[in-house]
Amino acid sequence: MKFRWNLNFNPLQHVDPIQLSAKIPNESLRRRALDVLMTVSIPFNRWLGFRFEHIGEDRVVVLSPPRKLRENHVGGAHACSLALMGEYAAGACIATHYGLQGNRLIIGKLEVDYHRQGRGWLRAEAHAPAEWPQPQEGEAWLDMVTKITDSKNVEVATCKTRWQLKSWSRVRQKTAE
Repeated sequence: MKFRWNLNFNPLQHVDPIQLSAKIPNESLRRRALDVLMTVSIPFNRWLGFRFEHIGEDRVVVLSPPRKLRENHVGGAHACSLALMGEYAAGACIATHYGLQGNRLIIGKLEVDYHRQGRGWLRAEAHAPAEWPQPQEGEAWLDMVTKITDSKNVEVATCKTRWQLKSWSRVRQKTAE
């Protein structure tokens, strides 16, 4: 008998950090717990130190502190960190509505318009669409726009994302021997 590794194990398929943190009555503590849970669930984001300022069904606001690891060669926020920040806020907004436990949320398209250098604390704000699409046969596509501003409320970038929401039961599983 051969042992098979499940390469598709994803903790988000089994535990939804947003639903889990929603049970915490203190808003400040809830946001901090969600910051930790999302950092563990999405380790790639760890080095940027994202923090939720607001998380609700209508909008999500994410803050990014100034960090040396976030900088580009001229001392501003690197283009990739801005793109990641826009993606993070939009994905959290979608996850707040649909949940992650029964759905896989994956980005299908990312487009960023850079308006100016981002310095200091940055703020990404993603708003819910006027109407959430209803998944057809366990799948839906969503377009989101995230505005990224600096501490003076000057727009740094606009991030447009297209997301696929798919029921975990419709996701093909891979195994390795």
